[in-house]
Amino acid sequence: ILKTLQNSIQFQKVILINYKEKGRIKQYEVKPYKIVSMNENLYLTCETNNDYMFSIFRIVQIKDIIQTSKTFHKNYDIESFIKDMQTPLAKYQPNYKQHLIDV
Repeated sequence: ILKTLQNSIQFQKVILINYKEKGRIKQYEVKPYKIVSMNENLYLTCETNNDYMFSIFRIVQIKDIIQTSKTFHKNYDIESFIKDMQTPLAKYQPNYKQHLIDV
């Protein structure tokens, strides 16, 4: 799974992932950006076509990957968000830097 993810990220290939969620396997079409390590787990960060535009999947929960022939161009705002996020619970929104608050 890691080799397929690495290849998909490197060549910007759209993939279908079968992901175990709440005891069921669901399939998602995603544009993989990066594998990140947080809280002692590996996560796949992706652009998606759902309402959130961005999702993070725990790699251990990915059961199968199907690499498609479709390619994509990365969204630089999402790439920047991935570098700045500090938790797997982070929520992306377009122009996220404008919505940051000082704590």
